[in-house]
Amino acid sequence: MEDKKKKGSGWELLSRFRVRDLMTEKLVTLSVADQLRLWDENEAWRRLRHIPVVDSAGKLVGMVSHRDLMNKTASALLRPNQRAHFEQGFSIPVVEAMRKDVVTISPDAGLIEAAHLMFDNEFGALPVVDIQGALLGIITEADFVELVHFGEDCFK
Repeated sequence: MEDKKKKGSGWELLSRFRVRDLMTEKLVTLSVADQLRLWDENEAWRRLRHIPVVDSAGKLVGMVSHRDLMNKTASALLRPNQRAHFEQGFSIPVVEAMRKDVVTISPDAGLIEAAHLMFDNEFGALPVVDIQGALLGIITEADFVELVHFGEDCFK
C-alpha cells in the first residue's frame, strides 16, 4: 500500500512543499486575558474552528477549539447554578477553555509530515511556530482540502 501512495501525483505534489507554503498567516488569535462571550453572535471567533492563544510576546500558550467550547458550554449548562449566568450573557475566561498541551509544527516541516501528524492524532489543526515558540501561522484540514481541490494554485 505504501508504494501506491508514493507513485501517485498527489504524493509527489505534497513532497515538494513545506508547511510554510500552505499555512494561513493572517490569524485571529486570543490572549490569555480574553473572555469568550458565548452568546454574542458578533464575536469573530465564532466562525472559526481553531483559535491559537498567545501571550503578550506572541508566543503560543494554548489553543481553543470549537469542540472545547461546546464541551465547556454543555457541562456548564448542566449545572443549575451556572445556567442562569449563561442565559444572562456569561463569558468563559480563555484560560479555562483553552488546551495547554498543544502539538505544534515547524514552518520548514514537509506537508506529508504535517498530514501524518494531523491524521494519526486526529488533530484538525496544527499551530506553526518558530524555534522560540512564536506563532507564525496555522495549518488546518481545510488547507489540505483546498490543496486537493485547487492543486498548486492554492500555494502562495
